Parts: sequence; C-alpha cells; structure tokens
Amino acid sequence: MKALLINSPLNGRETYRSFSPPLGVLYLAAMLEREGAEVEVVDGDQEPTFEDNLDEHLLAFKPDLIGISAMGSTFLSGIRIGEKIKKLLPGSILVFGGYHPTFNAARILRKYPFIDLVIRGEGEYTILDIARNKGMGTIAGISYRENGGIIENPERPLIDNLDELPFPARHLIKKYKYDYASTFKWSDPRRYRLANFQRYAPVVTSRGCPFSCLYCSNTSFSKRRFRPRSPVNVVSEMEGLIKDGHDRFYFVDDNFTASPKRVMEICDRILSLGVKVKWFCLGRVDTASDELYALMAKAGCSLIMFGMESGSQRILDYYNKRITVDHIRKAIRYAKKSNIDVMTSLIIGAPIETLADIEDTLNVLKSEDIDFIEVSKLAVFPGTPLWEELVRSKIIDVESKWEDVVFTCDIYDHLRPPILKRWSRHLNYSFYLRPGYIMRQMGRVIKNRIERN
Repeated sequence: MKALLINSPLNGRETYRSFSPPLGVLYLAAMLEREGAEVEVVDGDQEPTFEDNLDEHLLAFKPDLIGISAMGSTFLSGIRIGEKIKKLLPGSILVFGGYHPTFNAARILRKYPFIDLVIRGEGEYTILDIARNKGMGTIAGISYRENGGIIENPERPLIDNLDELPFPARHLIKKYKYDYASTFKWSDPRRYRLANFQRYAPVVTSRGCPFSCLYCSNTSFSKRRFRPRSPVNVVSEMEGLIKDGHDRFYFVDDNFTASPKRVMEICDRILSLGVKVKWFCLGRVDTASDELYALMAKAGCSLIMFGMESGSQRILDYYNKRITVDHIRKAIRYAKKSNIDVMTSLIIGAPIETLADIEDTLNVLKSEDIDFIEVSKLAVFPGTPLWEELVRSKIIDVESKWEDVVFTCDIYDHLRPPILKRWSRHLNYSFYLRPGYIMRQMGRVIKNRIERN
C-alpha cells in the first residue's frame, strides 16, 4: 500500500508559508507507516509548485490512497488539487478529512463526484480501516456513496488513550523549513521575539476542550471532552526531539493548562531530563496561579498566549468564555511575576460589539504588562455554536455559504470591513506605539540577541 497525504494550502498558490508542520496529517502518516505502508506527505503551504508538477509526482509514486486534509480556509484549494489527482489516477481512493469535511460530508459527496470518501472526526483508526480495504459498511466515521445515495456510517468513538498513538512522522517533512517569525510583517514585534522559531518543535499534549466558546468548532468535533496524553508520554516525545536537535517547543493544545496538576507533572519531568529547553503554550486565564507559573518558568516556559479575546465582560459573556476580566488581569500578573512573556489573542466583530467594548479592551491592554497582541476578525465556521445560531436565525443560508469563509463583517452592516479595520488599527497602534512599550521591547530584543549568541 502506498499513501499520499496532503495538507491543503491556505491560499492556493499564494506566497503564504505555514509556520508549523501539519501534525494531524503526520499522526495519520505514522499510523499508516506502523501498518507497513509507504507514505509521502506534502504540505501545500510549503510547496507552492506542487500543483504544477502534480502529474510528474503522482505518476512516479503512484499512490493507492490519497488523503487530503482541509479546514474552512483551505477547503477549495484542496478540492482543486483533488480533482486533478483523480483525473491522473482514477483508480486510486481519494479521501477528504479534517474539520470542514467533518461538518459537510454529505454536501461534499453530492457536489464533488471525484471524492470517494469523507472521514468525519479523528482519522487515525479510520484511515487504517480504509487502507486495510475493509468493507465500507463496516468502517465507523466515514461517509460515502452507494447505489446513487449517500451513506453516513455511525460516528467513530473518540480515542480515549492518546498514548497508544505513535508520535507524528516528522521525518516525512524534513524537506521543509518552518519559521513562525517570517509570517509576521517586519514592523510586528512578534517577528523578533520569535525569530528562532525554526528551532521550535510543536507538540500536541492533549485533544479537546471541556468548554464551548461560541466561535470554536472544537466543541462539536471533540464533544467537549478533554483527553490528555500522560506526562510520561509527552516528555518521551520531547526526548526524541531533543536528540534530533530541538531545544525549543511549542505546546499547540487549545488549552495546555486545563489541568494544572498535569502541567506541573510535565514540568517536573522536563526538569528531570537535565537539559535546558525553552517552550511556550496556550493557556486559560482561570487556571493561573503563582505556584503553576513559577514551576512552568523553571521548566523553560518563556511565553504564554492567553485567549483573552476581549477586555469587555459583556463580550466575554457573549462568547461564552466563562472567564472574567479579573481572571485576565490576575493571569497576566502571575505570568509576569515569573518572568514569562505574555501574548493575548483578541477577536473583534461580535455581533453585539461596539466601540465602547473596544475601548474596554484597550484599557486592559494598556494597564497590564502585555508583550504582544494578536487581533483577528470573528469568523463563523460550520460546527461552531455561532454558525448553528445564525443558521437557526436564517441569517446564514447553509447551502450558499458552506464552502466559504464567512466573517461577521460579511453579514452585519454595523461591522463592515472598514469598521473592523479601524478597530484593529486602533488597538494595534494604541498598544504598540506607546513610548514605554517600545523601550521595554527594545531591551528584550537586545537580550534575546545576546542569548542567541
């Protein structure tokens, strides 16, 4: 069995380069390799000429199974690639999977006849069943065609024990160079704080989240179940990466700090390695504490990214974040007390948001010692509670919008793109162009350069 796994490019053949390896695809590759399959992986964002040389590549490798992973923002480029592949290798099995296909399986099969199967949900064991040529009717978690109709088999249960999965097959993407810093503009301070990101290795230590934020499709994808890998398993993967030359790590979990007790055990095990490493992570503000962050810093945590989203309690409640502005302020102070840099993500464009809410957010940003901010427009993806709410209200027509990336600024007149652009500029300029902030960051850039040398 030969398998080709493709991570769909974000903007087709645009100049974007992904900053992190597609770990989801690499987990599937590792499962297939453990089964004895010969596997190749293509990261479309890293290989913009892949489509131009598609015929040469496919005819040389001749895969039996092609899997394409897609999100909402990469779906149409994946469709374009899949159609070309099926014309070149009509006898191969073409499978789509990922968040967007999970929530649109039947629609995909109805519209695109060249796609054979859609994997819904986690794909590690599903793709093994496909590779083993099990009967379609026996494979949980797939949708397919039969006798002119579409069959959606029962869901596959979530993987309870993540430790049983092999580590991602990173050796299959060594041909690519990933650099987080280069995704930022020259004027963005994050570019310089993360200038050595190519030395970072991303690690997934858990899946799922017990919360149900309005804009997050993980709520439906993982059934609000938080499933952690054991600290032993996580640090074992880190040991292998250290031997491979990595000394910096990025824990990419949606909520690395969901279980402070588990994080502290991971930190203790990192310290027991006796190797100096640096790492950063994403965390919830309501799990912060002096004890936790002090140990994280001791174990190498140099930066934490909080999903702040807003400094307005009204907007936090609308997003169903289940946190308070006081939680945000305390978490930032705990982190800074332990000399951990802080990045906060912000989302603008909630349907109820006003300029007053933006000013509340700016007040928090300017009154706390935050190092970096990341401002995004509110997107409405299938599978999110917000999508379902807008569909029920007939604000979104599913059949005309399911393939698009929909933003609230595309829907509401009072949130038109020029308005959100002004809000974004106001937040960024007011935060980054403060003299005190500029002096602090210049000092940190100099310190980082000294450390690197």
